[in-house]
Amino acid sequence: MEFKTRRTIIFIALVLFPLYIAQAQSRQQTPETNNNLLSAQIDRGIEFYGNGRWGEAIVQLRRAQQENIGTQARAEAQFWIAMSEFAAGQYQDAVHDFDEISRIDPVNIRCVEVPYQKGRAYYYLKRYDEAIRLLNAYADSIRIDGRYLNGRRISGWSEGAFYNNIEGDYNRKSAAIYWMGECFYSMDDMTRAEELFNIVVKEYPKSHKFEPSTNRLALIKQKKIEVELLNILKSTPAESNQAATTPQQQSDEDAIREYQKRIAPYLIPDTQPPVVEKPAEKNTDTIIRLLSIKTTALEILERLLTVLNSYDLIEDESW
Repeated sequence: MEFKTRRTIIFIALVLFPLYIAQAQSRQQTPETNNNLLSAQIDRGIEFYGNGRWGEAIVQLRRAQQENIGTQARAEAQFWIAMSEFAAGQYQDAVHDFDEISRIDPVNIRCVEVPYQKGRAYYYLKRYDEAIRLLNAYADSIRIDGRYLNGRRISGWSEGAFYNNIEGDYNRKSAAIYWMGECFYSMDDMTRAEELFNIVVKEYPKSHKFEPSTNRLALIKQKKIEVELLNILKSTPAESNQAATTPQQQSDEDAIREYQKRIAPYLIPDTQPPVVEKPAEKNTDTIIRLLSIKTTALEILERLLTVLNSYDLIEDESW
């Protein structure tokens, strides 16, 4: 009997002791293990975002938020949820979720980038005035000696390389100025749009926004040419039912020459049209047809820029 009892005790010990050891190890490793698992979940969500799987990214990141994680990690997940919504074209949802970041963690470093992202979302929502206000404040927050929020320098700015990146700030500031220009461009305020695109081209020639700003400036100049040409045509007397008179021919010649003169700087040298020697063969209808063709080309370029802008999701993923 004593032997059986001893054997039973040994059996129970052999069965339970490994379980106890496993539980003890689990208790000791739970915080670190959980942190690693949660970090992996957030990283997985960001990976989905980077691969254009925005719906899966949102699901993955919200799942991570349901776990027992700190406010900093929850705010990080929230940032990428909002970025995924933005990429998916859910701009109103993105605005709401960008605002949630400061509610989750008011001092989170992501709060500094929210005005830029919200400003772009407002641009696509055609709420241009709100977009300009946010983008302007964001651009003003970026200075050589650090980053600022509401006029106050962010503490601990120089403590790490995560945000202390002069090149990154250079691109961010130029991007904010560029998107303000896009807002004014969409509002048909070409004067202010041109001013802002010129700032990017002249002051930030190595930024990511140099080329799109250059293209926008070319479009603005071409639009001005179109408007001026139309004004010339409107001022041209209507053709009579009789044969073209000398004043009419002279008016047509002046309009054509003016058009060639204005577009010459934007043409490849070898493709510039010859000077018209016999304007009698030209008439207002011909000029209007040429104008229509050029306008179509401008519209194609404008649509191309719009498509490229839609892929301008985040220029520096270290944000």
